[in-house]
Amino acid sequence: MALVRKKLKSRRAQQERIDKTFACVAYVLLVISAVYLVCIWASERPSFFIDSVVVEGTHATSADSIKAAAIAKLVDKTLFHIKRNNRLLYPVAEMESDVYSLSPRIANVKTVFDTRTHVRIIITEYTPNFLYCMYSDSTTLETSTPPSDHQPKDCYFADEKGYVYAEAPEYIGYPFVAIVASSSEEAVTHASPVGMSVLSPEDYARIRLYIDDLSRVGLTTHSVTLLGGGDIRAEVGMPWVILLATDKDPDRAIANLGVVLANLEKSADKGRGVREIDLRFGNKIFYK
Repeated sequence: MALVRKKLKSRRAQQERIDKTFACVAYVLLVISAVYLVCIWASERPSFFIDSVVVEGTHATSADSIKAAAIAKLVDKTLFHIKRNNRLLYPVAEMESDVYSLSPRIANVKTVFDTRTHVRIIITEYTPNFLYCMYSDSTTLETSTPPSDHQPKDCYFADEKGYVYAEAPEYIGYPFVAIVASSSEEAVTHASPVGMSVLSPEDYARIRLYIDDLSRVGLTTHSVTLLGGGDIRAEVGMPWVILLATDKDPDRAIANLGVVLANLEKSADKGRGVREIDLRFGNKIFYK
């Protein structure tokens, strides 16, 4: 008899646990349903609708295309019926991802809700600081073409940190300094440098020092070719080019260049036979 009572008690306890489990599940489902209905009701209230989208900070990127991408997300729904046209449920991450894909010039997208119905999209674009070119139409200095006529080819926009972010159009003239890859082999190795950092900020800063110092002595740098080992070749719109070392003092090199230019001016042919001025070895200056 004791064994029978024990089995009956065990079955009763098991049934009570099952009933409690079903009750908990039913309660959770009821709460979820209630929350779902409230969300549907709230998402239908016009007072919560986003009714204004403003785009700021664009220059090279179309503000209309960004606004269209943002508005397109206003018609999205989640869980079949809940509208996302409100501050709480608006798919900010998805929208920003779509905006990034519109243009490689976009560096950052920030979404700000000024009010519950007004959204502001702030765009930060990459700023072109120089052109990074895969090669030049002159591969050596032993050429009859004057250095001032060498034209960099296959060029891309890069910012001050050396990050390449977009393909550049072909320019007539030199609106930006062109930094040319060390050899045409890079054009084969990398079909496109977009998305790469081709120069460290430190390397570019050292090159920039030379560009600025050359400007102070009246020479405008058109292009800088990377020769490897920290050496560079600067084309300055003259019949000759300048070889420089970025690990040397640029002020001393430019001071030496001033002496060279003065001597060339005094020479009978005004230096017309000079093709190259090598300033990489301190006070030792080489002509070619």
